[in-house]
Amino acid sequence: MTTSFNVLILGHGEMGQAMEFLLKDHHSLAIWEKFPHIDHSYTSLDEGIPRADIVLFCLPVNP
Repeated sequence: MTTSFNVLILGHGEMGQAMEFLLKDHHSLAIWEKFPHIDHSYTSLDEGIPRADIVLFCLPVNP
């Protein structure tokens, strides 16, 4: 039996995209991005945080 989690990925740069690729087939994902790309759907923090079982912090240390 596998467990599926609601995962919120903060940041959609190289690390955030890698996490999306690795997790998308087994978990429900929501992604927040400070500078959204036109070709992708993102969530707001107000919507994503209450639903998340896990939050992945994939933001740069020095913005």
